[in-house]
Amino acid sequence: MAGRTDTTHDLAPAICRAILSSFEVNQETLHFACSTLGLDSVQAVRAALANLPDTPDSEQECLLDLLLSPSMAQRIELEPFLQRPEASSVSRADLTRVLMQQCPKALITFPDGQKMSLELNQDLMETIVSRLHIQRSLTLELEKAVNDYVPHAWQARVRVHMRLTTAPLTATRAEFLAEILRLIPVSSPFFPEYFSFALAFVQECSENEDMAQALAAKKELLEHSLDRAAFLEKRRSGQAMETLLMQKIPMLSIDTDRAEREIQIINDLSLALYGTLPGR
Repeated sequence: MAGRTDTTHDLAPAICRAILSSFEVNQETLHFACSTLGLDSVQAVRAALANLPDTPDSEQECLLDLLLSPSMAQRIELEPFLQRPEASSVSRADLTRVLMQQCPKALITFPDGQKMSLELNQDLMETIVSRLHIQRSLTLELEKAVNDYVPHAWQARVRVHMRLTTAPLTATRAEFLAEILRLIPVSSPFFPEYFSFALAFVQECSENEDMAQALAAKKELLEHSLDRAAFLEKRRSGQAMETLLMQKIPMLSIDTDRAEREIQIINDLSLALYGTLPGR
């Protein structure tokens, strides 16, 4: 118990420094504030935050959620502290309690350079802590792959992306990602795109799924979507919108460029991993 308490007290200052002292009001937050709350300027957003009621309404809660979501840069700065072996055993409740004692305010930076402190209640602090996913850790296989194949300067970024996945990176998911890290160098200009695809792909798969078959199935689905899009486009061409609506022809919306790009990524990954194109 003493060891866990010590870790909690070691981790709290890192969160105070890397997370709670460096929130920024970005364009997404400003757009939401303007379109939903009618706050059409930085000054209006600052005034609204300064005068929040004790019990914010649902729209104000959404504004706080956007504002207090740790950015990628914040997460990367904190990640080395979360890599300590004992960090995953820290109690979120204990960490929240210590943070409320040590730094119960968030420092907000606005686009005009102005800063303000925002008082945090227990619920807001718990939400921030929960978003850090401190209790998630990589399998030994993925740990080894990151250490062996990812340059040190990139390791925190790669680890953060894996920490943010919703599905556990275990079994064949972990094996697949470890092979991606081994075969596609981080120095490659394609790595960010291919790694992002791989992370999203493994979360679509069951824990012990045959990944070669899953890649083939995803490629087939994408090809079917492209065929369907081409068929509908042919039927729609030359006909008035009123006619299309009367005939109840579906207005299928497919990002064909993205689908074609994902098919290319699947082909490349399949060749790298299995030496063959999917389905062959």
